[in-house]
Amino acid sequence: MPEIAFIDAEIQPDSKRILDLGAVRENGRSFHSNSQADFASFLKGAPFIGGHNIFQHDLKYIRPAVASAGIDEANIVDTLYLSPLLFPQKPYHKLVKDDKLQIEHLNNPLNDSQKARDLFFEEVTAFHELDETLKRILFLLLHDKKEFSAFSAHQLQPGRDRHREVDTREIPGSDMRKRGYSGNGCKTSG
Repeated sequence: MPEIAFIDAEIQPDSKRILDLGAVRENGRSFHSNSQADFASFLKGAPFIGGHNIFQHDLKYIRPAVASAGIDEANIVDTLYLSPLLFPQKPYHKLVKDDKLQIEHLNNPLNDSQKARDLFFEEVTAFHELDETLKRILFLLLHDKKEFSAFSAHQLQPGRDRHREVDTREIPGSDMRKRGYSGNGCKTSG
């Protein structure tokens, strides 16, 4: 599987200035600083980056560093979107901040990037434990959605096209067109 560098950013709420950056590579190397240039250097060579709520939060602030590192935005994995799909029994899908004992303390982006990494590997395990039919259904529904496409691409076997056609013959209901579904509603609906 291609490597993912997991990241997190701590942002000053009023000024929107980056206060702190954290990242961890799969080989255990870590980064903790507020230097965007050093952050971009740390990310170089990782074909994917991952984080928790990266699309709605971190990417707004670290986009220049991601581009400077040569990482395609199509290769960003957001563990927040995967969590409800793969762990529907959980009551919430935030990262557990058990290292943050007092509310007024700043988040630690290195710790949060490590937690995002751990959650990602739990998600990978949960995905691979799913029934093959359900995996195919999820792929068909989500592979072209920004929030899920990088996970789909990362989990494909090496050398396979990330936007490959999926064999749907074994998926129950995949013959819907033959049974009267035209894409706009059922043939029998009034």
